[in-house]
Amino acid sequence: MNNPELDKVLKRARLPEIAEASVELFPRRIVARLHRNDPPDQPARFAFWRPAWGFGLAMCLLIAFAIGHHFGVCRVGHPFAVNHKAVGVYCFF
Repeated sequence: MNNPELDKVLKRARLPEIAEASVELFPRRIVARLHRNDPPDQPARFAFWRPAWGFGLAMCLLIAFAIGHHFGVCRVGHPFAVNHKAVGVYCFF
């Protein structure tokens, strides 16, 4: 569909018919809904879980990195020393 065809289609389209009573009542319905004290859709206590899961995931990644780094240093040794005992790295695992 090119530009002239799109213009023709848009010019032929009609606006939806809205009943006059609905147009008059719309502001009143909005104000009434704002003044109602409905409970929120999702309770606030569930808002705690998202940061808790994020913190837990971050801690797991940090622990995994620390363990991996520890075993990597113990197996490979210090990059600037030939003997890992010379730099004071001792592996207990």
